[in-house]
Amino acid sequence: MRNLNKLILLAAVTAVAVLVGLRFWQSDERAIGKQVAKIEALASKAREEKTLDSLLRARQLAAHFTDPCVLQVEAADISGDYSRKQLQDRIAMTRGFYTEAAVSVRDLDITLVDDTHATVLGTLLVKGEGNSQPVADLQGVEAEMDKIEGDWLVRKLTLMEVVGR
Repeated sequence: MRNLNKLILLAAVTAVAVLVGLRFWQSDERAIGKQVAKIEALASKAREEKTLDSLLRARQLAAHFTDPCVLQVEAADISGDYSRKQLQDRIAMTRGFYTEAAVSVRDLDITLVDDTHATVLGTLLVKGEGNSQPVADLQGVEAEMDKIEGDWLVRKLTLMEVVGR
């Protein structure tokens, strides 16, 4: 009877450990979701943000992309390979147009192609103020991501105009 109680206790502890492990284990989907959240935070701009802070955020944001990265923006007729430095410069320039901006990706759909490749689909929403005018922009976003040294980086980013806005 004593051994049976020990076995039951051991089975219960093992089951709890497995459930806790599954709950808190860093899945690739969760890691990609966290990466997207970091990108959203870095792309957003507070009204009181200083120029030096804006340049630092542009640099940090560019670090989330491979070097080079394919960038396609339908609305601006942009398409090509860009180095991390070129991305950083474009990010800094774009952030300069805004007094403040809140960037979010909605309807996130993550598809793991294999252990090191994923496709992310969503809707990019930018709300804020630029040139003393309210700004609201909605675009479809498709990102191809690669897992490099444990981090998920954007290898290709496509921004598409949303039909029927």
